[in-house]
Amino acid sequence: MNPHWEKCPYFVYKMLFDLKKPSHPTRGVPTAINCLSTLLKEPVVRSSFVQADGVKLLVPLICPASTQQSIQLLYETCLCIWLLSYYEPAIEYLATSRTLPRLIDVVKSSTKEKVVRVVVLTLKNLMSKGTLGAQMVDLQLPQVVQSLKAQAWSDEDLLEALNSLEEGLKDNIKKLSSFDKYKQEVLLGNLD
Repeated sequence: MNPHWEKCPYFVYKMLFDLKKPSHPTRGVPTAINCLSTLLKEPVVRSSFVQADGVKLLVPLICPASTQQSIQLLYETCLCIWLLSYYEPAIEYLATSRTLPRLIDVVKSSTKEKVVRVVVLTLKNLMSKGTLGAQMVDLQLPQVVQSLKAQAWSDEDLLEALNSLEEGLKDNIKKLSSFDKYKQEVLLGNLD
């Protein structure tokens, strides 16, 4: 058991425990995620959850969904990640885990508008954090955004977030291009 779990408020501890060892075979994880999607709105809960390494329990749940029940679980899991994307210590873990490729896989394959919206908003939040913008470019997110923009979404917030994400990615591509150019000049000894 994680030593930080002892310092967690009971309800956070209960959610962590249900994610690790569900109390019910089919309802334990969905119930825990549903509760977390509400509880993580509170900064103290985010802090306790991250200190107890709860973020790593969410990452395996970020995968394309097929059934209605799994789509709801995916949505609420991505909602938890979105809420955590506002908390710097959580971002550090998100940057070094498989979260980004998993989110991009989900947004590529999902047809549910609410899932796409929460993932796009999460990516938008994470883009300016450390090397995450460069990672998104490497993971071909600009092409994914182009594909998403070509679809007929009815949600104005989603369309706005896609445009904002696209602009941020373009800025990252420019920075990467400038850095690559500089790196090449250094390697060739062409700097004045």
